[in-house]
This record gives sequence, structure tokens and C-alpha cells, in this order.
Amino acid sequence: MSKRCIITVTAPLAGLLLLGGIFTAHAAPGAVSPGDRADAIDRRVLAGDLDALSDFATLPLNVVAPHLLGLNSSHRNHHLSPAELARDRAIEKTLRQLKGIIPYLRKDAAVQTAKGAWVPSGDFELLATIDTEDAASVLAPYLFDRRESADASRDNEPPAICQDAMAKLQSMNLPDAPAGKAAQGEWSAALIAWQKWALRQGYVPAGWKSLIGAPSWLLRQEKEWKS
Repeated sequence: MSKRCIITVTAPLAGLLLLGGIFTAHAAPGAVSPGDRADAIDRRVLAGDLDALSDFATLPLNVVAPHLLGLNSSHRNHHLSPAELARDRAIEKTLRQLKGIIPYLRKDAAVQTAKGAWVPSGDFELLATIDTEDAASVLAPYLFDRRESADASRDNEPPAICQDAMAKLQSMNLPDAPAGKAAQGEWSAALIAWQKWALRQGYVPAGWKSLIGAPSWLLRQEKEWKS
């Protein structure tokens, strides 16, 4: 799922791009493709028919995930209308009920990060929306990814995988999690606190204790910010 192009799109289509581009299904003449069926569900949901979300369960996860990301409002606007809040709550419930969604997101995020230091923002966003300990267990290992993002020079992109993983974990309701968000110029201390939390929760191997620490580029950024 490449994130290498920037175009102006509608909100649902933006979700498709974040999770790897537009899904094109090959169907027999006259048949309705999974992508077309998902588009139809989108239209019903946006018109206020939240029961239509249950129809996503009949479609492949690689079609469903980007559509649910596109429908979700929480990552685009901090001042949501009652209708948007209701829709986001319904999407969260739908995601939690989708069979195999967390293993799917785990695998897809691993594929994206294996291609280079690309932040799998769509996968991370859906895991944060699911907001369970199982979802947190997928995000936690990325706290130890020391690479600076290949996307760092792009506007509005998270600067690194570890920072985006931390931001998503901070937005979740997790037991014994570090309090608050990282203050400006104190990113390394916050990252280390979350790494220690991941170790305590058993989300990463005990041997990763030796990996606790902030990457050198992050320490450099803090020094530059404070100077």
C-alpha cells in the first residue's frame, strides 16, 4: 500500500489512499465488484443509515479497512457534529466485530514498514479506533522502531514510525498507560515511558529491555528545538 502520491480527494477516498490506494476488483460482466458494493455502503452510511455498516462483514478485509478509515471522522476533525460522533462510535463497534481485522492490520503494517521507513498511518489509525489491548499489542513494537520516516519531508506526515505509534497509543484508553501527551521538546522522555509500558504489559519480548531509548535523530531534534 503505497502513500507516494498526493491528490485532492473526498474523505472516503482519502481513506482508500492511506490504506494503499484505490481497490479495483475484477468482476464478471454484469457482476457487482466488492469495491462497488463498498461504495454503495459508504453512501448509505453517509446518508445516516448506520445499520449499513454491518454489510461490510460480507466483503474482503482489504476492501473494508480503507472504506472504514475513509468514513471515520475522528482523525480529521476535533469538533465533530452529533451525527459524526454517532457514526464514529458505530464504526468503532463495526471494526471490533470484524473477524480477522487485527491480524490483517498487523500483517499489512509489517508489509508497509518492510518496504522502507514508511509510516502505515491508515493501519495505525484503525488500530487506535479499535482501541483494545489486542490493537495496542500491534502498535507497541513500533515504539522501538528507530528509523526516521521516509515521509519526514512531506507536509502533515508523522516524522517517524515510533512517534506515530506513540501518538496513536496516547489516544487510546489503555491500562496503566503513561499519562498525558508528550510536551514540546520532551518527545524522547515520553517515548521511553511508553517503551517501558510496552515491556511491562508484555507486548514486546523481555529481551527488548536493552532497546529502550530514543533514537539519535530524535535527541538531535529536541536539542535543536530547545536551542
